[in-house]
Amino acid sequence: YSYIMDAWVPTKKLEVVKDELESKLGSEIYVEFQETRGRSMHESEEVEERYKTVPTKFNNGKIAKEFEYPTKLVSIPKYQEIDPSILIMIFLPMMFGFMVGDCGYAIPFIILGAYGLKVTHHKDWRAIATVLFFGGLWAFIFGFFFFGEAMGMHFVTEDLENTIWGGGVNVTWDHLLGVTFPAWFSGLLPFGHGVGKLEAVTLLLKLSVYIGIVHLLIGYFCGYYNKYIQHGNKDAFIEKGGWIFSFVGMVILCFLLTHLMIVKPASVVVHGSQVYIVAAVGFIILIAGVVINFK
Repeated sequence: YSYIMDAWVPTKKLEVVKDELESKLGSEIYVEFQETRGRSMHESEEVEERYKTVPTKFNNGKIAKEFEYPTKLVSIPKYQEIDPSILIMIFLPMMFGFMVGDCGYAIPFIILGAYGLKVTHHKDWRAIATVLFFGGLWAFIFGFFFFGEAMGMHFVTEDLENTIWGGGVNVTWDHLLGVTFPAWFSGLLPFGHGVGKLEAVTLLLKLSVYIGIVHLLIGYFCGYYNKYIQHGNKDAFIEKGGWIFSFVGMVILCFLLTHLMIVKPASVVVHGSQVYIVAAVGFIILIAGVVINFK
């Protein structure tokens, strides 16, 4: 009997696959490579129906590979799309760590995550352990260098009157342990003692908005790059460029509106020309994005 088998093989492994098959089957097998498929959509549209859909094979490093499972929970990227596993590897644990932001709470997360990665091979549990471990690392980094706290208490304070020893309500590690941290340690922390989660609410809200803007922009640019791969730069600009322009214009106008609502009227008069320039730039970018979207 004779058999014919069709298969997809990564381009880099063509010769390896061929040599492996021929070494095991010798003259009983004939291997032929029919084509090398690019990532442009028009290449897939011109072939037979059964060859149009190219399977997806992830190609990530050891760490990013652990985040392929969360990617699959959303959707397996197509052959003509970028693999977002690396972005998920960066942003998922980073945002987890920013929300926790405490050295003390980070340690149990790191231990549980490391233990889970060591003992379990189930993909569900490894996904949870991966987020716990790397999220714990980010939580420790943010807790140490940004918030400057552990177990809900700051390491140092510059306002003794605000602690329980000065008649206030806060507890800090330096007074609790009766130690004095070196000056360079305070220099590492914002404001000399870290960002207070109850005191710096406005700062944290602004920072959350800025992170959201950056995150959305990265998503838009990923969508632009996917269209660039599939159809070229012109189609990518027409389909995704308008959304990017509209988003940037809206961000500028919202920032200006927020500025006008917060600052005093006198400041607006002093910087009136700058306000008009920023408003004009934001409005032009927004209108350009709307026009591109309607093309």
